[in-house]
Amino acid sequence: MLAEKFQKTITDLGMEQLEHPLFYHAPVGIRFEIGGEEPIYLDRSAAKLRTNPAYVQGALNRAAAIYRALPEVPDLLRIDGYPVEEPAESLLTVIRQRMGLPVPNEQLPAIEMDEDGDTHAQVQFYWDLSGITFQPEQLLQEIILGDIGGWSGFVSSVYLTGPGPFLYHLYDDRGLDVLGSSRELLLPLYHQFHGWILEYNLEQIDRVFTADQPQRQKFTIDGRRFSNMAGFYDEVERVFTFGLDRKIGRNLNAFNDILRGGFGRHEYGQPIHIQWLAYEKSVRNLGKETMDTIVEIILDTDHSGHDCTLEQL
Repeated sequence: MLAEKFQKTITDLGMEQLEHPLFYHAPVGIRFEIGGEEPIYLDRSAAKLRTNPAYVQGALNRAAAIYRALPEVPDLLRIDGYPVEEPAESLLTVIRQRMGLPVPNEQLPAIEMDEDGDTHAQVQFYWDLSGITFQPEQLLQEIILGDIGGWSGFVSSVYLTGPGPFLYHLYDDRGLDVLGSSRELLLPLYHQFHGWILEYNLEQIDRVFTADQPQRQKFTIDGRRFSNMAGFYDEVERVFTFGLDRKIGRNLNAFNDILRGGFGRHEYGQPIHIQWLAYEKSVRNLGKETMDTIVEIILDTDHSGHDCTLEQL
């Protein structure tokens, strides 16, 4: 049963039960800040507040980027409803209409205890994502809009889990928790999105993820310095090589080789950390597909032999 599978995930994450705020009840987790610097509303003085599309898109970009970088593709979705003013079936109708989801594989009544010790009637809906067409960005956008002009039923009520195990919980437009069964499982997320970690929890999270880690030489790719692949290869040559009597190859295979080291900047096989400035600009300039490939090379998803972490700034 999916409910039993979900509970096993919670147990494997070091918790007895699902308890909010999730980040503070799990041994290993990262809390990310999702809302960017754009104002939430276009004009706060207006009689009716209008949500700022740039704020929503910025939050969605962050939430979706972290989702795509999860250790595995999530295979289980749980959405909780609270049938206080309308029956569970009415809640499910709204959820399915907004998300285009089929009938859930499982539906269970439950009692939830909140942070103040008060109990509330709850219904848990479960979907096996391996057997349906699922559009994660649509769901993420619905959650982001929940407190700022959308339907509030998705706020703090949606959980995605996958092998590892891990749990992904975007609770509203402001924040996102990712929990893992081990530090090693979430270490790539920690490095890749370090600049998005909620500042309030940064020191605590750094202590968890930097203990006993090898010292890495840091390099900075500056996305402001180029707008096409030719410029990217020039930047790679500037950053990672020194004293060569030849030009580096202008292709991604050569880039992969350079990351291993031995080109004048770091020793062959030495662990390195890349900070990519103006990362979103590079996505716009080079294209999402190309950037996804570059990130896969940096993180060595095919185990070609280098030890590299990435931080998107």
